[in-house]
Amino acid sequence: MKDLTQAFVAMKEILAIERERPQQKTTTYVDYPYLVASAGIESEYSGALEVLQERVGDLMFPIDVFKWRAAYSIIAFAQHNIEVAKHHAGAALDAAQIKKSGFRFHQSLGLVGNEYKTTVSTLRKIYA
Repeated sequence: MKDLTQAFVAMKEILAIERERPQQKTTTYVDYPYLVASAGIESEYSGALEVLQERVGDLMFPIDVFKWRAAYSIIAFAQHNIEVAKHHAGAALDAAQIKKSGFRFHQSLGLVGNEYKTTVSTLRKIYA
């Protein structure tokens, strides 16, 4: 738990820097909420949802959409908001099915890989 706490502190610092310097962006805006949701850290749900809502316009790659939607779905489900959870689960599963990035020379860039199979399984249960 101590490592997660330290990770959350670092991620929040990165997000604060990105707010000050919007031209410098990382994937922390999806990584932080995704980690919060995946680890089930209820005390961070509010902050994770704020980040998700703040940065929805920054989604670029299928993996970004997947993590954004998966985090929203898992948190909504934990908060008993089943319809919202199902909606986002379906959208995350759609993003996981994308097989080409749309970039001419980098067709596999930013796709959802097999390392997310546990999350895909969780989303399928929520969506069912």
